[in-house]
Amino acid sequence: MADQLPDIAGYLWTQGFGPREMATLEVADSWAIAGQIAFELNVPHSDKLEQAVVEIIAAAKEERNLLLWTEGVLAGDLAWMSLASSSRAPLRPWLDDRPPPAKKVKKLLASGEERVLWTRHLADELDAIGAPVVKSIGECLDPDRAYEMLPGKTRSSTLKRYVTMYKRWRLWLQEAKRVDPPSRPADLVDYLLVLRDEPCARTVPDSLLKSISWMERVGEFKAELRATSGRVAWAAKDKIVEALYEGAPLIRRAPRYPVMVLVVFKRVVLDDSEPTGLRIYAWAKLVKVWASLRWSDLQAIRSGELKLVEGRLVTTLRRTSGPNRRIKEMPLGVSEAAFFENPSWLRIGFELLQWLVTFSRDYLLPKLNLAVFEKKMAEYADAVVVSAAILQRAGMPAIVQGFWTEHSERSVLPTGLSVLGVNGPEKDLLGRWKVRYICQVVWWKGRQVTVEVRSGGPKGNRYHTLDEREVASSLQDWLK
Repeated sequence: MADQLPDIAGYLWTQGFGPREMATLEVADSWAIAGQIAFELNVPHSDKLEQAVVEIIAAAKEERNLLLWTEGVLAGDLAWMSLASSSRAPLRPWLDDRPPPAKKVKKLLASGEERVLWTRHLADELDAIGAPVVKSIGECLDPDRAYEMLPGKTRSSTLKRYVTMYKRWRLWLQEAKRVDPPSRPADLVDYLLVLRDEPCARTVPDSLLKSISWMERVGEFKAELRATSGRVAWAAKDKIVEALYEGAPLIRRAPRYPVMVLVVFKRVVLDDSEPTGLRIYAWAKLVKVWASLRWSDLQAIRSGELKLVEGRLVTTLRRTSGPNRRIKEMPLGVSEAAFFENPSWLRIGFELLQWLVTFSRDYLLPKLNLAVFEKKMAEYADAVVVSAAILQRAGMPAIVQGFWTEHSERSVLPTGLSVLGVNGPEKDLLGRWKVRYICQVVWWKGRQVTVEVRSGGPKGNRYHTLDEREVASSLQDWLK
């Protein structure tokens, strides 16, 4: 019979009765406690069940006495505490099988349960502030499903940020002002000033106003009752952000490659005497330049979907960082006009990749080991090592190789176009996850953009036309 008893200690822990809570109970009450457990677990109310409760209470009291004694008498004995912690048995073995927090969050994201969770928090917050939309949803036949529709296209991560920041604002308002939301714009200005005095990060004021404005719209508050109505709060936000930027360190951006280095990359691709693996990686760096890709975007390219059509490299880049992204795919193309000396680099590098890397995979570049590729996806650190080898073969001294990063390729085209005076959609399309109808023009815009950068003046004048003096100045500061 004893073997058939459920895990009483584990059940009590799930109900909030851990060792410290059980130590406050009396053994004389064990029969009544056993009766409640028997009712909840639908098991017989037996003497063995009562005895199990008695043992749990006695063990909890003994553990509490030991903890009190060690905390009071041996608080300063660090050596004893280090020895005791290494030999102490786990107090809650029924919790050992729980997944780590990070895996739990990934599981929620993959299953879509995180959105459901934060939709419930949204409903609780709207109910706490007495939003008019709560009454409207209450009249629905299925209020739970109506609440699920309420966030619309808002992603779960954005919904989490909105609800969290609004809850902080509500709690401050109730504590400091003794009023409930939506309150007045003056109260929101006071809260912004409190955040500035903490101080907060430079992005917090803008995120706060967006969160409050979104919650007020979802809650269906009248415009004249909203704390974000008018220009008072928004003007205060702009001024506070400006003040937070004063004295703050500048945002460090990856330095772009000068044209000279891009030409060297192209020569490595076309040089038959170079190792084939380095030639493929040099080709990949040029693809990152002309498509304005991050390293993660490059590795998200599926090799089976990469094609060379009439001299143009094309594929569709699919978002892999989460199931709830609004934009699922992005057309990607490298124009046949993307070259400085010889346009054949695009075709030759693509053919080398198809010839040498023949195994199936869901990424683009495998890990390079000496002269062969392993059947393993290359990581960011692997790309850094290979980039250093390519720069070394390009004649770059070892002392300056660390100046450029794996993000440097992405900044070449946008910066070059800005220097040439090209702005607007032509520049905004570069490597950006835009809405579908904008992405449809990337094919014919790609050739125009690359031609403008490639023809940035006479061959000997690109250093001045593309303002590469800024790169040289940054390198001098970096070497100091």
